[in-house]
Amino acid sequence: METISKKPKSDNLNCNTKWSDLPKEVVQLILKKLPFVDLLRFKALSTSSLLLQKSYISSSFYSPAPQTPWLMLPSDQVDEPNSCRFFSLSEKKVYKLDNVVDGFRGWIFCVGSSYGWLVISDEKDNPSLLNPFSGTKIKLPSIIKTTSALLTALLEPRRIRKAILMSDPSRTENFQVAMLYSHYRTILLAFYKHGESNSWIDVVKNGRKANYNSITYHDDKLYAVYESKIDVWNIGNPFPTLVSTIEFSVHITLRKIRPNSMNFRCYEDIVESLGELFYVYLLTFYNVPTSIRAYEIRISKFNFSENRWEEQENLCGRTFFIANHQIMAVCARDFPECEENTVYFADNEREFGLYKLHINDDVMKQPLFQQDKSIKYPLPHWIVPNI
Repeated sequence: METISKKPKSDNLNCNTKWSDLPKEVVQLILKKLPFVDLLRFKALSTSSLLLQKSYISSSFYSPAPQTPWLMLPSDQVDEPNSCRFFSLSEKKVYKLDNVVDGFRGWIFCVGSSYGWLVISDEKDNPSLLNPFSGTKIKLPSIIKTTSALLTALLEPRRIRKAILMSDPSRTENFQVAMLYSHYRTILLAFYKHGESNSWIDVVKNGRKANYNSITYHDDKLYAVYESKIDVWNIGNPFPTLVSTIEFSVHITLRKIRPNSMNFRCYEDIVESLGELFYVYLLTFYNVPTSIRAYEIRISKFNFSENRWEEQENLCGRTFFIANHQIMAVCARDFPECEENTVYFADNEREFGLYKLHINDDVMKQPLFQQDKSIKYPLPHWIVPNI
């Protein structure tokens, strides 16, 4: 495991002189060819290299290179609770970053990940944005607004369920966030526009706050799932406007009949990938006395022309990543390290393990990575690295 410092080491004058002698355009060309992890290493060389890296990142010359998600893991050292580790699937290697969650109070929960940023909720449901690689934090307004809401928070401590960014805070100050949060046994949808408002705007439909199960962002619109419908919201206006409602029914067929002795758990979510929408079911069957577990992945893709979901026999060339009620998808042909029609699933039930599950199989492969659960928080979360 390699530890990468986010702070520069003591300046090396000779090193600084060589870098400062190079034209800015040459430095940018060099940095553009570096893999992401080497950009992190370069930043830590010296104060001058840190300034050069920041100048490059903020320039129009910089654009993040496509890459597979990293799995964020808690520290493996009890005396370093603010450190986090990151498992790189392409390298099969773990990196450690110090002081990632420094400044947060108590237990924290990752409730979303977009553009290399994490949406963090602390134990009092205060949301923040965190870029774990640059160390940048952006505080968001509290979702708790009233005394009655405070009472609800005591009864239901994890109010924030899911959050997504609709633009990159590294590239614009006018970013937007959508959030699902629980309120009196319902799950409501709210928006926040940074730079335009200092509070969350609850989505109102037909005079009532809407109750949703999941959300995803696609083609400048937000897709919000509830019961057997999907509401499509335009979030470009001062207030969210409902564009359309899509009625749907998803029917899944299990590949095997399971014994009645096996308990059943189902994770379901909606995800956008390459302009298409997928509805994903991860079914877990387990026998408590024997600890035997079996799994099934079932996928449906939305047919926009016929306005219906269609069950798929494969992932349509994608690779899915699932952890802690969060899902991502990439095109497998763009990343040789990813197997097509495969789900990389971070199982956090007992000992943590990152497993590989093929869509036509019901048995987890040997874990790609495994650890004990002496430190539980923050829970594992996928993130596409970005500075």
